[in-house]
Amino acid sequence: MLILKNKLVAAAAIIALNSITITLASGTVRTMKGLPEWLYYLTYITQPRYAGAFLNQQIFQQYDQALPVLKNITRSCSTNAWSEGCVYVNGTHYLEERYYNGGERVDLNYYLNFGVCFIFPVAAFIANLIFYSIPLPGLVKSKFRE
Repeated sequence: MLILKNKLVAAAAIIALNSITITLASGTVRTMKGLPEWLYYLTYITQPRYAGAFLNQQIFQQYDQALPVLKNITRSCSTNAWSEGCVYVNGTHYLEERYYNGGERVDLNYYLNFGVCFIFPVAAFIANLIFYSIPLPGLVKSKFRE
């Protein structure tokens, strides 16, 4: 963000980029199966993809009964998922609608997703150590020198 002169514009750009990344890559708001091919493969380099898959699998795989979609529903959903307010038969059905879990694409790998969630911060830490150990170029020094 060194090229942006206004701090407010830089902050807005970072917030917008992070919001789009979290929304598209996590698989919570938009299903991974519904993403275009190029965007699906682009999510491999983002942390929300792995964190979203891990958390969704952790939460929804344990549900055996139908999942209500509406908050103010007064009755419980039966095994018929197509009644009013009920969309998914159980938690596994929800995960199958959201993520690939067979063939050449497998998104729900529990231990891989859990491990990659910790690899991203460690990689960022190592990258910061390397970047901060490199001396600043003269252009940057002159810009911030008083």
